[in-house]
Amino acid sequence: MALNTLSGLLLVGLYYATYSIFLRSVFPDSVCFDITKTANILENVYLALVFLVLILSTCVKLDWCDWYFKIAAIFMGIFSILMTVVVIISVMQVQINAKVYIATLGLLCTYILPMLLNIRNLKFLNFWKGTFYLFLLMPTYINIISIYAVANTHDVTWGSRAPPNSQHKETSRERKQRVEYENFRSNWLVFWIFLNILAGWSVIFISREDQTEYLFYVVAAIGAIVGSKLFFSILYKVMYLCVHKRLKRKIHNQKKEHGYQFDLEEKKEDRSNDSASQKFHNLWRTSHAGFPPASYDSEGQLRVDSSEPLGFFEGKVDSDASENVRESSEDGGMREERMGRGGLDMPLEKVERRKERCDFRDESERRCERGISGELENRQFGHSSEEDL
Repeated sequence: MALNTLSGLLLVGLYYATYSIFLRSVFPDSVCFDITKTANILENVYLALVFLVLILSTCVKLDWCDWYFKIAAIFMGIFSILMTVVVIISVMQVQINAKVYIATLGLLCTYILPMLLNIRNLKFLNFWKGTFYLFLLMPTYINIISIYAVANTHDVTWGSRAPPNSQHKETSRERKQRVEYENFRSNWLVFWIFLNILAGWSVIFISREDQTEYLFYVVAAIGAIVGSKLFFSILYKVMYLCVHKRLKRKIHNQKKEHGYQFDLEEKKEDRSNDSASQKFHNLWRTSHAGFPPASYDSEGQLRVDSSEPLGFFEGKVDSDASENVRESSEDGGMREERMGRGGLDMPLEKVERRKERCDFRDESERRCERGISGELENRQFGHSSEEDL
């Protein structure tokens, strides 16, 4: 954990040292301020971008310098792609020995092992797309985001918007606290810059003075950090799979031992509910549409036979009213035939949902029939009273 935190603090300096060593090993170089050599030009441009990002992060608000950060991110992405391509070409041209083979294999394992650990849920296209974005945006994270985060340590709003000046006035306590935060930011920023300059200069000095024994310790420290991350990630994945499989087996055994009686009780309750629903449905069939009671199989599925209605409502009403009753009964029979068309089995829940819709329509029709029957009886009573008069 301490090594990981320390490497995070020194990312900017170590990345600059790596970039400088790479440029001077591939392109012609000389002293730092000689602008006639390719390596010096690219290195000075990189330093200028880092200095620009540091000034903008410290002195200017993010809303006013958004385009500058985007331009710096584009140039650093180009530098990263250039480094990757040249390294691949250099490795292919160099005579492969044990050291080159081990270094290349270790680098490939950092990208292949995560893919193998998540092989079940992996989408290869998204994985390689993310790998490309990793190479492209790595200098953006290391330089732009890290520098901006350190330069704005005093900002403790945690993403919340500051209230407008017209609605909020800064008190003396808040002003004092803000000044303390800004002083801490200044001290911490100077200390952080000094650490990164020291780390970058140390690595570059060791590499240029051919002090390979010191450079070995630096590479070993970085390799230890990466290797520890890789080792513990693999260990976590293996332990997770073992524990997950063990818990899954344990839950299955508990369900098998204790859940059987509960399943029987649940099935009995479902059967009792189904029997009540079947009785209600048979009552609805015989009273509304004139069909015989429905039959059910052992699993509670409805079997509906497309039979004719047994009869219609009895009563002495006018011919127009009886015609309306007959039409409504025929509509109910047609709806019942649609529910059991072809003699197929239909789940009881689906039948009851359709029954509710049919009940609503039948209730509306019955209200209309009662209104028509009452009006006809009134007319007939009025006509008979006139004859009596």
